[in-house]
Amino acid sequence: MNKLGFTTRGKELIWRSLFYFLGLWFVALGIVFTIQAQLGVSPWDVLHIGLANVTRLSVGSCVILVGAIVLIVLIWLDRKRIRWGLVGNMVLIGIFMDVIIYFGWVPDPSQIFVQWIWLLLGLIIQAYGLSLYITANFGAGPRDSLMLALHKKLRLSIRMIRTIMEVSVLGLGWILGGPVSVGTLVLAFLNGPTLQYFLEVNHRLLTILTLKKS
Repeated sequence: MNKLGFTTRGKELIWRSLFYFLGLWFVALGIVFTIQAQLGVSPWDVLHIGLANVTRLSVGSCVILVGAIVLIVLIWLDRKRIRWGLVGNMVLIGIFMDVIIYFGWVPDPSQIFVQWIWLLLGLIIQAYGLSLYITANFGAGPRDSLMLALHKKLRLSIRMIRTIMEVSVLGLGWILGGPVSVGTLVLAFLNGPTLQYFLEVNHRLLTILTLKKS
């Protein structure tokens, strides 16, 4: 192992770690923007907020609780998919959300056009954060890991598994009082294309940052 090789790998690890933690922070910030918009949230967040309404736990705590339940199921289905990045995802996003909400860094919008700005900002920030987190490649989050494990176990398409999961959590969250509205549809249709765009941008960025000579 030469000095240059070690430096290159160390440099890559530093950038990937930065992408990972910044990505989780941006995901949390984006989710809070969508919650504060009060126009509806994504299916999993409908469940998280519904649970918070019923249990009186914070939304961030419910994110961690649902992630822990998903992790238990994942351990039963496929332990090989569990990496440290998954556990960090499960814990840190919930903690970051509670911090942002506690300090009021995303205020309640008072006008409808501001609500729509908040929703779209939340969509963009969350998708950007997800792209950073995925590009870091420290392991998929608990929900995506469960989707892949169910795909392998049940031999159904990923699209089918994802649809079943999101419809199920959306229905359960709605029963528990989670917010389902027009924003839920906006997030469902636009999150994928937005994420795909940022994934391409950040994959190129990471390549440039890790290959550039010191």
